Amino acid sequence: MALHRARQTFRPDGPFRAWYFAIVQNRCIDSLRARKKQDAYHEHAALEPSDPGLTELDASIYTGQLLSRLQPTYPEAFNLTRLQGRSIAESAQHIGISEVTLRVRVSRAIKMVKRMLQEDMA
Repeated sequence: MALHRARQTFRPDGPFRAWYFAIVQNRCIDSLRARKKQDAYHEHAALEPSDPGLTELDASIYTGQLLSRLQPTYPEAFNLTRLQGRSIAESAQHIGISEVTLRVRVSRAIKMVKRMLQEDMA
């Protein structure tokens, strides 16, 4: 299908194989990008409690326990952006740090929480 859509880019005076393999390479790159986005979605979904038996209070207590195990600079950043739903700019201003620093803290907190969840489930 991609070959058919790219037929307008084919130059008869150019080599067919180079044109064909450029299309294949671009399709592979597109596929890897799509997979990366899908993995990011599943990574985010892993942070949400999936047990229907968990009450909101149980989930809140468990989340509090996870956050208490994080290094001191990360829980507030995670709480403001992921749990309270505040924007990056608003959260950074509230804490008194740059937006870039806040993004780094949130990213690291997510990775730590994910690792803790995997250890708890193992």
